[in-house]
Amino acid sequence: MPNLFAYAMLLVWPLVAVALFRKRPRASALVWTLLAGYLLLPSATSIDLPLLPPLDRDNGPVLAAFALCLAGVGLKRSRRVGTASAATPLKDDERPGWLPRSKLARLLILMLALGPLATTYLNPEPLIYGPRVLKGMALYDGASLVMQQIITILPLLLGRKLLSDPAGVRTLMAAMVAAALVYTIPMLVEIRLSPQIHSWVYGFFPHDFIQTKRFDGFRPQVFLLHGLKLALYMSMTFLVALALIRVLKSPAPGERKPRALGGWKLSAAWLGIMLVLSKSVGALASALVMLPLVLLAGRRMQIGAAVIVAAVTLLYPAVRSLDLVPTDTLVSMANQISPNRAQSLEFRFDNEDLLLAKADERPVFGWGSWARNRVFHETKGWDQAITDGLWVITFGVYGWFGYIAQFGLLTLPIFALFRQRRHPDLSLETTTLCLVLCVNYLDLLLNSGMTPLTWLIAGAILGRAEALAANPVSAKQQAAAPARNANALRRPSATRPGHPAPQRPGPQRPGPRGPEPQTPVSPRPSAPRPDPGRSGPMRPGIGGRPETSSDRFPR
Repeated sequence: MPNLFAYAMLLVWPLVAVALFRKRPRASALVWTLLAGYLLLPSATSIDLPLLPPLDRDNGPVLAAFALCLAGVGLKRSRRVGTASAATPLKDDERPGWLPRSKLARLLILMLALGPLATTYLNPEPLIYGPRVLKGMALYDGASLVMQQIITILPLLLGRKLLSDPAGVRTLMAAMVAAALVYTIPMLVEIRLSPQIHSWVYGFFPHDFIQTKRFDGFRPQVFLLHGLKLALYMSMTFLVALALIRVLKSPAPGERKPRALGGWKLSAAWLGIMLVLSKSVGALASALVMLPLVLLAGRRMQIGAAVIVAAVTLLYPAVRSLDLVPTDTLVSMANQISPNRAQSLEFRFDNEDLLLAKADERPVFGWGSWARNRVFHETKGWDQAITDGLWVITFGVYGWFGYIAQFGLLTLPIFALFRQRRHPDLSLETTTLCLVLCVNYLDLLLNSGMTPLTWLIAGAILGRAEALAANPVSAKQQAAAPARNANALRRPSATRPGHPAPQRPGPQRPGPRGPEPQTPVSPRPSAPRPDPGRSGPMRPGIGGRPETSSDRFPR
């Protein structure tokens, strides 16, 4: 039973969001409103509002951030030194509009909003399993599901609008790492004493305590619903920290290499240690699979690998139904690590088979809510299956229509960015963020690790893809860039005052009266002829280069 402080935190968090949006840039305020709310608010606690979905740790921060962005909080004007006007607005890097520009994305949003209505209409009858009776769906249920689906994708729309530029992507990545580093302190407490912080602060434990015992120790979870969610977050932030190190080691032209690179390396190493101490084989395996791509692969290889993972995630129900997933091989591999983990994985696969067979009875629009997608004993009403993976839950509740809408919208940013893979402005941090999102994709196939942070990352990638697509000029100039660089290298360097640029052998630029005649020149002249119209000392044998101070005063 949650205490009063738990409910107070849910009610106070919108005020925290207001303070963040008034004090920080909108992109940073958005990230910290959702991220801090996800990490600090109580789990399994909600406040029922009339005609609205419950206000909980996921919906509350999202609704607060959306309302503040819609109201324009944080759009301030700044005074710049030396400007004529003191009311010059700041440069606005936000994407125009609230809906994506892609027609496919808008279609998926429409499907996501209207799908629950069709599911409700097709499931009005109650289901009876002996003493257990599952009520049929009513119009109120459909409207509630529609509102919940819309709230679910709000972080996608917010991330697309506010995090579409490279600075927004780096803000998101840096905030994830910073929050993870702070979170390791209570994690160490729970690793040593067992998960107790949620009970100390909010008065109850939100899950089955027996599931926190792993590998002769405890799996930390702090304020999250389950230790698997925390392990997933540590896996993602570990890869983000490594990606930032790689980006900072090779700064863009004009940027200086940061001095605190050693601090980033220590942070990444510490997050890797905490990932191991999180005691989740799935999260650790996902990080190890993506590790070579994050450290060594180029942008195109990274986005190509992300597309493969996104395609498998989108088509996973079909792949699973056709028995194309090597479940026996995966169980055997898990058995080499831990027999208990292999037994758990096999149990998941067996339950997925039962739930998938039930979902195939109504494959288009699903069974609806009220546990109608679950498998019960025909006469005794026992629950015969455990739902773990979000994919099988979504497929059973909403069918193929709802699954394509939700997972299609979640994976669309990867495909949209893949179309811009040749764009010269595509940054390494953006493609690496795609790999981080793929870690979350893999978790959705085994667990239900869908969070507002998942949609926020997807929105940032979608906004970046739209920004690159809206600037195709750079892509057209990519072929001409090497020629421009070569011409720049052939240009003479600046000379001292009073010494005009020398005439260098080779092709000459056309003058006002047409191209000047060119004379063949030996590639290595023995004694270059100086320009008769120039003055100043010359060094022989250097192609007529003007003498510099280093030439006159050799070291």
